[in-house]
Amino acid sequence: MKKILRLVRKQMRPKVLKNKQVKGTARPRQALLKERPPAVLRISNSDHYWTAVESAWQQLWANWFKGQSILVKINLNSADPYPASTCPVFLREFLHFLQKSGAGEILVGDCSAVNSLPTRRVARRIGLDVAVAGLASLVFFDELEWVEVAIPGQYLDKVTVPGLLYEVDRVINLTNLKTHCLADYSLALKAAVGYMHPLERISMHKDNLQQKTVEINLAVMADLTVIDGRMAMISGGPARGATCPADLLLIGDHPAAVDYQAYQELYRLKQQHNCLEHFRENPLDMPQLEHAARVWPVNDWQQYQLLQY
Repeated sequence: MKKILRLVRKQMRPKVLKNKQVKGTARPRQALLKERPPAVLRISNSDHYWTAVESAWQQLWANWFKGQSILVKINLNSADPYPASTCPVFLREFLHFLQKSGAGEILVGDCSAVNSLPTRRVARRIGLDVAVAGLASLVFFDELEWVEVAIPGQYLDKVTVPGLLYEVDRVINLTNLKTHCLADYSLALKAAVGYMHPLERISMHKDNLQQKTVEINLAVMADLTVIDGRMAMISGGPARGATCPADLLLIGDHPAAVDYQAYQELYRLKQQHNCLEHFRENPLDMPQLEHAARVWPVNDWQQYQLLQY
């Protein structure tokens, strides 16, 4: 009877978990980083989020995205409500903003955690089909073709990612401000895990998770990261944990630069609510950013241009 149940469970597994079918190789997808230090926009006035974004957007990023096809990679790790996953209301507002700013075709997608697949079901449960209607098309990485990317990492030498990444002009990661029980926190750098083939994620979590999280960005670095920090998860995570208002929006070029700022915001909130746990005051003392400083020269992203509204 047990053998029959195991066979049934195996047959019921999503196709992407039965075997890893790779349709070729690709080079690392490089971001459009400018020669100047990367910029991070910090907005803490919820009444004027999009007004502030528009002002900085025209100054820093408008030319990158106008008329370009864009993949907005969201957070569909699970169907747990925001800030565990992407807020459908905020997503729709952001898509409106991109459309108004002259973006070309917009795709919205992700690949859920292994125990939450298929992603299509997760998206339906949190109402993303309604959120993107008339503004973008939903795509689910677990239903697409995959390509293998060789990278010069210390802990990873290759990553399997969706081939779709090479069919769009620009990539934006839309993620949240939250802690993570295994990776310490899930911010800009951690968003890249959603690009990794689910079968590779299983072995990834066995050791050196924080460092591997950073190195996935060597295969796929988004052109821009948006952190929806109106609410923050300050303990637990990534699916469930203690939350509190943060009234914050962060947007930046380099994921390490965004994380350097976002971590300080998360630390402040944890300190305020007496749940510091093992978090340290200096962001570079945490494994993710400590390793990021080895992967990319720290002066390239630590000295970011911080714009505050």
